[in-house]
Amino acid sequence: MSEARIKILELLQEGKVSVDEAMQLLRQVPDEDAPKPRVVIHSTPKDICTCNDDCEEECTCDNDTNVNNNNNNNNNNNSHKNASFYGLDGIGETIRSAVNNALEAVDDVDISINLGNMFGSRNRHILNLSSSPIVGDIKSLKILGKNAPVEIVGYSGNAIKVEVKYQGKRGNAQVYLSEEGGNYELLYDYNAMRALGVECYVPNVMIGHLHGESKNSKVELRNVSANDVELLTRNSKIEIEGVSANNITAKTSNSKIEMEKTKAKIARLTTSNSKIETEDIDVEQLYLKTSNSGIKVENPVIDSVAEGSSLSAAGSQYPPGDFRAASITAKERVIEATTSNGGVEVNIPQGMAVKLQASTSNGRVECKLNDLVVNEISKNFLSGKSVNYDTAQNRVKVNINTSNSTVRIKES
Repeated sequence: MSEARIKILELLQEGKVSVDEAMQLLRQVPDEDAPKPRVVIHSTPKDICTCNDDCEEECTCDNDTNVNNNNNNNNNNNSHKNASFYGLDGIGETIRSAVNNALEAVDDVDISINLGNMFGSRNRHILNLSSSPIVGDIKSLKILGKNAPVEIVGYSGNAIKVEVKYQGKRGNAQVYLSEEGGNYELLYDYNAMRALGVECYVPNVMIGHLHGESKNSKVELRNVSANDVELLTRNSKIEIEGVSANNITAKTSNSKIEMEKTKAKIARLTTSNSKIETEDIDVEQLYLKTSNSGIKVENPVIDSVAEGSSLSAAGSQYPPGDFRAASITAKERVIEATTSNGGVEVNIPQGMAVKLQASTSNGRVECKLNDLVVNEISKNFLSGKSVNYDTAQNRVKVNINTSNSTVRIKES
């Protein structure tokens, strides 16, 4: 294989080009090991040169005729070139293997920026901010970072405490914590900052709307209770742990989302080119969407397991404090997991009734659930429900859709 083709596959594995881009590049680079086509000329008008690259005798044609003939030959050959001409037989399997390797390589990448290493200690500023003592609930909290991590954590104090690490483009860059009628926001001139990271500690009270955001770096939320939670970043990870909320929305790209020990009515987790993983959660409606990577759901309804089963709520450690945000009453939970070019694994606690529909393409569906009555089954599709689903006290409806990989559903 030529060095150019090897380089293209390396770029694909590193995630620097897409599959379509790699295919286009590979089509333009012939393999040195592929057999070269030999031009055969059946007619020899005297204005056409019969010489080609394999001629051993010196060409006697004039230069203009030879050039024209070579162009004609090249055009003719190009019209018949295909994958085998370039040595691309079986390229689909090669591309698929390269994609899988690339996904594994970048799956756990976190490009959170270290301010000290990037800018040097002389240019890094550390600022400690604090709110007035919190009385009652917090209406809203907005923390916006840039090119550095944002971490929001619940604690037992009575004020919002913020440590800001930043590097400004100008010497007069200012950062302050705004307080107005129970609404709190970290304010600064976004365009005046090269990077700004935040560690924010919030009292264990109820937060109406919580917004945490950065770009090119991690966003982390732990041990808080809120009505609405919105976490945004790109090219880096989102981590959610010990959270109680009515609605959780988390969006990133090119990196993983992890959620554990969390209680919510609705949770929507969206990324691309990386995994989504949840564990030990109690969510009424769980929507998971990614591409080019897998989804794993472990113990998705742990706080609602039937009495006497092998799992119980005692195994779930939620944060202390106010749980008004997650008073879940619905008997039927919903899990929807959608991806492409990645596997989906869902582990259901014993004792839960299940209604299942799972499909894939170029893969298979594997199901190991007891008492499942199958309505339709094939290698890559399965639908069915537990015998007692319609009368069960606690039940979960699972819809899974992926491509080019395997779906696995089993009891944990």
